[in-house]
Amino acid sequence: MCSTILVGSAFMLHSLLDFISSTPYYPWLSFALRFAQGFGLGLILVAAFASLVLLYPQKVATVTSVGETILQGAFASGPFLGSLLYAAGGYKLAFFVPGAVIFLLALPECLIPQLTSRVELASRETLSSLLDPWLLFPVWHLTMIQIVNTYHIPVLSPYVEEALGASLMWTGTALLLGTGCVCFTSPLLGYLMDRFNPYCFFLASALLLPVVYLFMGPVPLLTFVDPSKPQVMITLVLLGLIVAMGAIPTLAIMMDLYKARHGETQSSAANFLVSLYCAAYPLGGWLGITISGAVAESISFRWSTGLVALLFFLESAACVGFCIAVYRMKRVWKEKRVNYSINAIIVQNAAAGQNSCI
Repeated sequence: MCSTILVGSAFMLHSLLDFISSTPYYPWLSFALRFAQGFGLGLILVAAFASLVLLYPQKVATVTSVGETILQGAFASGPFLGSLLYAAGGYKLAFFVPGAVIFLLALPECLIPQLTSRVELASRETLSSLLDPWLLFPVWHLTMIQIVNTYHIPVLSPYVEEALGASLMWTGTALLLGTGCVCFTSPLLGYLMDRFNPYCFFLASALLLPVVYLFMGPVPLLTFVDPSKPQVMITLVLLGLIVAMGAIPTLAIMMDLYKARHGETQSSAANFLVSLYCAAYPLGGWLGITISGAVAESISFRWSTGLVALLFFLESAACVGFCIAVYRMKRVWKEKRVNYSINAIIVQNAAAGQNSCI
């Protein structure tokens, strides 16, 4: 609830900055309010996903996919609704209306029952177990997926406009179709991942993503493929589907690994895992757009997409090794937990026997 009030207040205050635009405080307050908005939205995402994961521990992929659908739908509709508000009332209305709506959402949040009667604080052992490389590799892989997913966004429009004669509206429509593919296929993919094995989708995405990205330009080495508008649009749609296949099972795999290595997932551990999952998205998106802007000046779009695909081929090899290692290590972790439980029972029985003798 506090994060919702923070975000709503920051949006509404942002609409009032126009009154101090001529003062030296304007840029600093603008940055501070944008930071507050991002910080609050991060808190909301972590709290929402963590609550769903704790409520439905056997359907982590499904609840993640539903969250992805809502997020992607919001990202797709936000600019459109914002442009309507801006056209109707300018800068102030475009910030004040969303802020007021978010602020009012804090009222029904007061009626949502708490999951637990007390807050479970993370112990040192829990925090140290969360820095396990087995848990951090899926976060790294999700960051790499987001780098690939966002790399082409800043440079796609100039390329298709110059090489294919496409308009800015066509580029926006093509990108919207890719986002829509993620939005509408995520629930089905999440359901299938919970029914079957999320590692299979995780691995399939890692193997298919660099292959599809070779056709984004396409790479000049692919002489049998001529650059065209349908080719770019089909590539974006397939890219959206494969990105969803790789992103959705990440949190489920992290929860599965934690349970396999440390037993039942505590609420504090679930919160931390969700925070890592949510942080990988903006980190990968920021890196992808930043790298794209730096590379675009020296390498053509077609060759740069081929370079990104080549780097992700190496990531695919690492994912294959990771899945094989997890499959083998799960048996070892299970035996260690069984031996630990047996030793704990022996020590407990011995202590009970000693007390009865006394």
